[in-house]
Amino acid sequence: MKRTREFRYVNRPYSSGASCPVCYGKDLLLLYEIDSREAAQHFILREVNNGKFAELVEHIERLWQSSNCKVFRCAGCSFCFAFPFAAGDKKFYALAYERTGYPPDKWEYKVTTEFLIGRISRKELQNVSLLEVGAGDGDFIRRISPSAIRKENILATEYSGYGIREIRKFGVECVEKDVRDLRDGKYRGAFGVLCLFQVLEHLDDLDGLFCQLNFLAKNESLLFISVPSDEQIAYNEQHGALLDMPPNHIGRWNRECFQIIGERHGWKILDHRYERERLLPLARRFLVYRYLQTTQVPGTIANRIRSIRDRYRRRLLEIAYLGISAPLAIPHFLAMKILGIGDSQWVCLQREA
Repeated sequence: MKRTREFRYVNRPYSSGASCPVCYGKDLLLLYEIDSREAAQHFILREVNNGKFAELVEHIERLWQSSNCKVFRCAGCSFCFAFPFAAGDKKFYALAYERTGYPPDKWEYKVTTEFLIGRISRKELQNVSLLEVGAGDGDFIRRISPSAIRKENILATEYSGYGIREIRKFGVECVEKDVRDLRDGKYRGAFGVLCLFQVLEHLDDLDGLFCQLNFLAKNESLLFISVPSDEQIAYNEQHGALLDMPPNHIGRWNRECFQIIGERHGWKILDHRYERERLLPLARRFLVYRYLQTTQVPGTIANRIRSIRDRYRRRLLEIAYLGISAPLAIPHFLAMKILGIGDSQWVCLQREA
């Protein structure tokens, strides 16, 4: 593992034969290159579980059909993408994450709910059909239903066994399928609202995805998408915090990208926003991300702390490490506050009649 703690973009023109998945441009800048072992170390420290680490390395190489992956920025639309542009699958997420919960009450849930209620009366919403792709444990669904949309008018997709159980327990239909596999005739033109919250950055075959959304959507349907803030990711990566690591996240979006792919498939942007956060949560997350990035480098103090199996002892040492590190990160906290960088961005598109 050779990556230094302070990572820097290569940021140079690169002729690769690749093309941008959004605008098809071939004028690309290489941001950085990683190998399968570096990618696996991001998710599972080999010092903690060498067997699972080795299995993840092997599976990542199977997804990439290679031991290496490059991350490019398109000079035309600024879309950043992994090459190979290959999404993680169910096995990847089973290996990489132990999912027992999801973050509640996301900013995009509040924005979407307010937008829907502001645009459609509560009486009309009762008859709206909604599809949420990758619905987690149903936190957004519980926010919008049954107060605004009937449970029987909602369909969710999810891979997590925990998430599926929670959604079904709430009384909403949830299927363990990729949205692109919803090809049954009953789904054609079935949904007036479609939601992909923190999902799109994980997906490949973007044109195939938007063709499928067109299959599922009614005329003038609303499409709500949230993805990580490209501004925050760029800042994190260039200042020693976590990389936006494939094959988990394989696409980094911005407003222009949404506009290009939306227009190609008959969707227009109604609204686009960035989340703006208070200094304290920004600082806390940045500090943790810097720590986690450093844990990936063998031999560092952070790596040794993270490898401790006693959870209580490890937690105490992590708190001490973060406390010592905090003063050194103060300039970054202030810069992030001035820039107003938040965690997410959100867009609402409408299908043209």
